[in-house]
Amino acid sequence: MLLQENSIANIAEIRGDSGVLVLRTLGYEQRPGADSDDRNWLRAHYKVMVRNFSSEGDLSVQTFDLKRLHSELAHSLETMSGLVSFAPIEPVLHFEIRFEHRGRAQVSGVAEEIRKAKCALSFCFDTDQSFLSESLAQLSRILISFPER
Repeated sequence: MLLQENSIANIAEIRGDSGVLVLRTLGYEQRPGADSDDRNWLRAHYKVMVRNFSSEGDLSVQTFDLKRLHSELAHSLETMSGLVSFAPIEPVLHFEIRFEHRGRAQVSGVAEEIRKAKCALSFCFDTDQSFLSESLAQLSRILISFPER
């Protein structure tokens, strides 16, 4: 099932005090009959905005990358500790969420253009469990819409 690009069900946001990271899943790259190495790749678009700086671009992720992000975030929210990592094979966007004390966490990462002249945005912003709980719910909706095939 492919969703329209503007569907709310395919957007996950990690919000914080001075920044936001938006991941919009656009659809599968291949049709269902593709070979097993290719059928779980998703087309996506990201946008990072931190204070006066921003970056956005296209990226490819595997359903596995999103499942791992969801699982790690769920565990860290349950224990209010730990490190959540998002590091897909294609290094266009990678980030981590490091839980601190009292439900606070720090999001840090790098968004970079790898196909043209190299340009990168390093970012860091604070967030908390209320923002991250909503992020987890949004990731759940994406995984329902784009299951592993």
